[in-house]
Amino acid sequence: MLTINQQQNEFNFSQEPISAQLARRLGEAADGYRDGRFHYFLTKREFPFELIAPQGSSSVEEALHTARTLLSEKNSAIPDPKWQFILAGPFNTKAESGLAIDFDHIELRYIKGEVA
Repeated sequence: MLTINQQQNEFNFSQEPISAQLARRLGEAADGYRDGRFHYFLTKREFPFELIAPQGSSSVEEALHTARTLLSEKNSAIPDPKWQFILAGPFNTKAESGLAIDFDHIELRYIKGEVA
């Protein structure tokens, strides 16, 4: 569970809900890594979210430190808190299992049965 710290713009989903669209975008971003590392994301609260992904780490503390540093840099140039980035995370997805599907071939057909 995340906690919100207004001074650092860290977000707590249980205290201040986000849109389903942002939740989906964050989940898709995290799922894209599949590297077993911890990732935080910087994002705007409103669409378009301008998602930024700092480098992940095997240590949640290190990933948080990296993300907080970048958050501070980005938000220092944005005077209006409404448009500042927030920090969401940590997210962690397991590495790919390595079990790929081996296709023999792929065939596409038109409705009339002609091979494309």
